[in-house]
Formats: sequence, structure tokens, C-alpha cells
Amino acid sequence: MFASVTDPEVPRNFCSPAWQTWRSSDGFCFTPAPPRRHIQVQTLLAVGLSLALQSDPRDRLNNAIKEAHLDNARTALIQLSTADSARAARAIIASFPKVRDRIDALHRGVLRARADYDRVETGITITAEEKKEREKAIEAAAVRIKEANQLAIDGEKMYDALRATLAALGPEAVPIIAAAIADSGSWNLKCELLEGLGGMKADEALLAALDREKEPVVIATALRGLSSPRAIPFLSHANWQVRLSALIACAKQRDAVGPIIAQLSAADGRFNKSAFDILCAMTATRLPADPVAWKDWWKANREDWEADRYRPESPKVLPGANTTFYGVPITSSRLCFIIDRSRSMKDQDRFGTAKTELKTLVRELPDTARVNIICFGETTSCFSFGTRLLDKRGRNDAAYFIDKQTYEEGTNLYLAIERSLAFVGSCETGTLREDGPDSLIILSDGESTVGRVVNDELIARVVARRARFLMPIIHAVSIGREADSLKLMAKLNGGEYRTK
Repeated sequence: MFASVTDPEVPRNFCSPAWQTWRSSDGFCFTPAPPRRHIQVQTLLAVGLSLALQSDPRDRLNNAIKEAHLDNARTALIQLSTADSARAARAIIASFPKVRDRIDALHRGVLRARADYDRVETGITITAEEKKEREKAIEAAAVRIKEANQLAIDGEKMYDALRATLAALGPEAVPIIAAAIADSGSWNLKCELLEGLGGMKADEALLAALDREKEPVVIATALRGLSSPRAIPFLSHANWQVRLSALIACAKQRDAVGPIIAQLSAADGRFNKSAFDILCAMTATRLPADPVAWKDWWKANREDWEADRYRPESPKVLPGANTTFYGVPITSSRLCFIIDRSRSMKDQDRFGTAKTELKTLVRELPDTARVNIICFGETTSCFSFGTRLLDKRGRNDAAYFIDKQTYEEGTNLYLAIERSLAFVGSCETGTLREDGPDSLIILSDGESTVGRVVNDELIARVVARRARFLMPIIHAVSIGREADSLKLMAKLNGGEYRTK
């Protein structure tokens, strides 16, 4: 799109060779400059076209994405959504891939800025003048890193703004979005659009997608926005993401009480925790968080419940979680622990204490629990290629793995979290692992110092976007001080945060 005529970089004479060169550099094709007698007419036409394009919020949105200008993107989205929901839907659908591509480019910009800084910092100086110039260059390179990080953060926020705007559109947008889901070959775009339909409470369109789609990650996303008894058969699906999403869809379905209770299992702690909360709300009955107690209740009260004669018992106090890790309640039975082993964890024997706490927890978890462990510094070491069942051999192998871990230089938090997400599923293809963890627990004492992503806020936002449709909860524990990245990461991923 044309730049504003007030831009100092744009030639004022719209028919000059400089103007022609400027337009060519921006990717436009056109004929040679017209004769002088037409200059005034051409200038007026060019100004009119530029203003017309600038007034179109779709063009402003595209330009904001290109420039990673967050405020302009938000303004354009507000104007689109308040004017015409169908038109806004088309613009947002087209913008999702553009934003994802722009985010990737912005991350490459961060890496380049950091590489430039490293080259300057490690440069050789001999004279005092050279040393002074090097210090200035280092300062300038540090500024470029800060600016590149902020642009990347704004890119992540633009992605969130697109999602939020799509979910708030009017009913005219539903058929546009539904058609785009049916036509798309991208699992990522399908999930983004299905999430939008869920926010719009478009059950009919969600059910149509549910009948058509086959990928578990897409099915799970469709279910999470649904409120329908049609979700009941998915309570027994092979993937925990689909089962949990079906449970959310069944939260207000009276006919789902029996199927939910039937699906309670000691091997699926996160499902159980959500199911207990939903069952208590649906039945107005407070029972212990125990599958056996609920199955006994259903056997005694099923007939009255189905005949709508059931009257709730007196409320009982539900016991809290007995098992914790540094104060984080452990309610899941599919866990991945991500433990910092960087050199700073040697202070006050923090790593030694973490190893002891983790071995104690491994002994206390039930036999049905599945666990993986990642220890990280500059590199990572993994206990298993997936989650391991905590039978006798599994416990012994886990204790041996924990004992042999030693300190390492550097703190590559992003690499460790990426490794843990790979056990849940693929952030690139959307493939889900049936044996993957549903809860990640991070323990660290410092800021990230190395890796593809280092900035605190950027780590948290990148992880939240990449983990969104894989659905793990991420808990975090910071040792010795508050850690902004861990605190924000837990908040964005439905987890709990603790400082010890």
C-alpha cells in the first residue's frame, strides 16, 4: 500500500524519476511518467488513491502486520469488527498466516541482533580509541537487541489480538468462518478459527466441523467451544486432549453425568480433577475427589437422577491435594518435570534439594502415574523418550537418572520447554501423543541466558502460542527470587506459580 504523502521518505513529485524508483522498490509495476501537462491531474489521483487505501482498515491491518505495529493493528481490528463482521472475518482469516509468518521473521531478527552483539563483544581492540568505539558499538547492538525483542513481543500480541477479535464477531461471520475451516488444509488455521466459533457460541457450525474433521487436535478444539450432548462419545477418546475437551463440552449436559462418572479413572488425574469439579456443580453434591466414591454414588442415585427426583445430600468438605512439589498441588497422573541444573543452582545446594524433593515425589506418586524428567542447563537431558509408568522398574530408573545429573553452564529454558512440548505433541504438525504429559512443572532459579529465545516475556508468549492447541498445563516454581518469565508462563497456560 502507498505511504502517506506526508512521509519524509516519499518524493513529493509523484511523476518524478525518484517517485518512480520509490514505487518500484515497493513492488508496484507501472508505466513511465506521464507528460508534464498531466502532472497536476496525476498528482491529485495519486493522493486520492493513497488516502482511499489508507482509509481501508484491511489495508491498515496488513500494513500493521508488516511493520509489527501493535497499536495500529488493534485500531484496524476495532474498526473492522464494529463495521461489518463478515468483512472482518475475511480479513482476520487472511491475516492469521501472515501474522505467523511475520512472527517467524521477527524471531529471526532477534537472532540476528544477538549474533551482531556477540560479534561486536568478542572483537579485538588495541588502542584506546578502538576500545571506545567498541564500547559504543556494544551499546548500539544492545539497543538493537532490545528493539528486536519488543517487535517480536508485539508480534505475539498481534496474534492474540486477532484471536480475541475473531471470537467477538457477530453472527454474520459464522458462515464465512465455517466455510474457511472446511476449505483449509492447515490444522493450525482450523484450530484458530474453531476457537473463534467457540467464542461466538456457534454450536451448529462446531457440530458440522466435529462431524467432518478427523485430526484429534482439531476435534479437541471444536469440542472446547461446544455445549452439546453430542460430545459424550468423545469422553472415551484415545487422546487425553479430546477427552478433556469433551468433558468441558458436557459440563452443563444433565445426561452426561453417568458417562462422566464411568470415565473416571485413577490413570487420568487431570481429567478426574476437572470431572470432580463439574460433577459437584451439576449434582450439587460434594463428595471426595475419588472415582470409587462417585461410582458408588451413581449406583445408589442413578434411578432418582434420571427420573429427576434426586435431592442433593448435605454438603461435605472436599479434601485438597495431598501431594505437592514445592507447594504446587500434583493432581495430574501424566507429568513432565523440567529442572534447572545451571551453575547458579549450586548456591545453597538448590539443585541438590530439588533432586531430593523430586525423588521423594516419584516414590509417593501412585503406580498408575506416568512421568518424564528433563534437566537443563545449556543443553538438556531427558529421562525417557516419552512418559514412563511408575512401576517398580520405572521408579528405580527415575531415581538413578536424578542422582546422576550434574551442573552445567548456561540456562536454556526455551530449549527445555520445547523438548517437553515435543512429548505432548508436535507444534508443527498438530499430531498428539497418546502417552504425552498433560502437566509440565518447571523449576528454575534464574533468567535464561542462552538459546533461541532469551527474553523473559518473549519466552512466555512464544510458549503459550505454541502450546495452545496441545493443551498442557504449565506450572512454575522460581527459587530465590521472582521470575517474570515463569510467572507469566504459568498465567498464560492455566498453571500455578510459586516462589521459594
